[in-house]
Amino acid sequence: MQEEPPFKPMEIMTGSLTRSPLSLEKSVPETCEAP
Repeated sequence: MQEEPPFKPMEIMTGSLTRSPLSLEKSVPETCEAP
C-alpha cells in the first residue's frame, strides 16, 4: 500500500533537512566571522 506518494514527500523532506543544516552551518560561521 505504501508506494511512491508517501515516499516522495519523505525523500524531499530528508533532502531538504540534510541540506538545510549543511548550508546553515556554512553560512553561520562565514557570516559570524565576517563582522
